[in-house]
Amino acid sequence: MRRFNINLFRFNIILFSFAVASSMLSMVIEDEMATLWGLKYIYYSAALFIVNLYIVINYGNKIVFKGLTKVILLWTVYVTMCVLLNANDVIVNVLKINLWTSTYYAAYCIGKLDVEIIKKLKKTFFIVFCVGAFYFILSKLYQYQIAEYGLLSRSNTIFCMVTVLPWLLFYENKRFVVCIIIITLIAGIFSNKRSVVIMMSLIAFPVIQTILQDFGRKSSKYILFIIILFGLIFIALYVESSQMSGDILTRFNDIDETGGSGRQDIWDNVWNSYKSSDLISQIFGHGHEAVRKYEIATAAHNDFLDVLFDYGIIGLCFYVILHLSLYKKCFQLYKSNHPYFPYYFTMLIIFIVMSCVSILMMQMKYLIYMAVFWGTMEATTTNND
Repeated sequence: MRRFNINLFRFNIILFSFAVASSMLSMVIEDEMATLWGLKYIYYSAALFIVNLYIVINYGNKIVFKGLTKVILLWTVYVTMCVLLNANDVIVNVLKINLWTSTYYAAYCIGKLDVEIIKKLKKTFFIVFCVGAFYFILSKLYQYQIAEYGLLSRSNTIFCMVTVLPWLLFYENKRFVVCIIIITLIAGIFSNKRSVVIMMSLIAFPVIQTILQDFGRKSSKYILFIIILFGLIFIALYVESSQMSGDILTRFNDIDETGGSGRQDIWDNVWNSYKSSDLISQIFGHGHEAVRKYEIATAAHNDFLDVLFDYGIIGLCFYVILHLSLYKKCFQLYKSNHPYFPYYFTMLIIFIVMSCVSILMMQMKYLIYMAVFWGTMEATTTNND
């Protein structure tokens, strides 16, 4: 049996943290059409994929394929087969679809070997949050300049902040946590993204309420904080609508007329295209990123529809099982009154909302931080002995 090298393992943790943080470069570049130094964004995540494989090869004996870990393996095998059989750019697409799953297993291995890994990784994700906030501010300043031409100002860079938010809840300084949540909530308003406002509304107020319970509802500190919080939200809404050429409230009011920025029409087109397909395609799918390849839309903007069209009924079954496995895990943490339950629930809310109205499973770059979270949670909260 090979002797465990603690110094090498510590180096691997640093390497993994750096690779995960560096993958953010792929998130701030808009889609695969954008390039940096002549390379598409996916290539900037290749380093993380290599690090993941290195960690799994060295410590993969710690993996116990049960529960969520087994479901992700089944998903990986099936989707990889679909890519190998149907995709044109096989190497890039295999890397893309396996990036988050390999990150999950690398995080799982590290979590099994280091019970303190969450305390270490939360520092990495705080750095990611700060860099994401910086990129978000830059994007808004640019969009403020083009707002005078009547262009809408919506920024996807907000997801760099939102998807790491559950990690920051692990900080013991609750005032710090509340500040992070408020910053993200206000940034969500300025992003003009309805999905972010929905997520933050479901997350922020319950978490803040839980943290502030120590104040007591009748204390002056509690009342003052609530007044300040709603005051900041009102100011953000006013500035966003009057100065940034956006209006998040109007976007919510017009959702019936616009069909969710055309999402309803896209969903109908994808569903009708699926129904008119032959039986084999309905069962096994049309191939990786087929919604775009068949020019139905750039994506279905709903992961359930995207997975159904691309990977068929079989792929959708795996995806639904993935959701159910996460719900089950969250319920188990709630039932056992586990201290990690609020953080797991927060990430679950983010995943559900993005699955329903975004292109999370197709674009996959925002799944990286979720995968690290799920992997470490599965390793540190599950007794697989």
